[in-house]
Amino acid sequence: MIAIILCGGKGERLRPITNDIPKSMVPILGRPLLQYQIENLRCAGVREIILCTGYLGEVITGYFGDGSAFGVEIEYSHEEEPLGRGGAFNKAFTLVSRKEPFVVGLNGDNLFLEPIVNLVAEFERQPKEILALLMLTPLVSPFGIVIPDIATKRIVSFKEKPTLPHWINAGAYIFRKNGIAELLPKAGDLEAFLFPQLAEMGQLSFSLSNKRWVGVDTYKDIAEAEKIARALTSETYVTDANENLPI
Repeated sequence: MIAIILCGGKGERLRPITNDIPKSMVPILGRPLLQYQIENLRCAGVREIILCTGYLGEVITGYFGDGSAFGVEIEYSHEEEPLGRGGAFNKAFTLVSRKEPFVVGLNGDNLFLEPIVNLVAEFERQPKEILALLMLTPLVSPFGIVIPDIATKRIVSFKEKPTLPHWINAGAYIFRKNGIAELLPKAGDLEAFLFPQLAEMGQLSFSLSNKRWVGVDTYKDIAEAEKIARALTSETYVTDANENLPI
């Protein structure tokens, strides 16, 4: 099993932290954000990882090297110019062995408690025509939701940042290598090109996760990521589904 992680983001809203490091290397409790993802993959039995680098990619290669210090083997797919998430995956797929049946994909700026092994197990239960599976997480409102009574001019309900009845893409994917490689765009994002096409074809599935998740884009997100990282001291990426895998 092999994984591709997109880690070329600049993290402009996280400056000055990202003046000297790429977004995926932002420290969370003293460890790079990307390191938590590699640990999650390792616990799922993934031993081969391709890191898609761009902005300040040498910081990532200097820290992770060949991956041996982290219990994995790491290769690098470097972009001189940003290709978008779809283009980055397309470029990295050229490094994936033909024998690999499917590929785990991650956005390098996310942190979540869901074990990757659960995502893999869900994909393995899918029919063969499914080419990709997305991990979905509930949409939490970034604002307080207010319900007014227009007739009485009174607010009847106020809920601070509630969970909404919608699901969002959590930036974790499983791709079936045969069938998906030729559909990946050479440049552009997955959300604009690949996923709408797969959904229309009926070949896109999902796995729901109610575990904590955050996309690290702002200083406020770092605080939430630290809460998740602290939870990892008492929770593990290893579940009953993969308790016999070598860790």
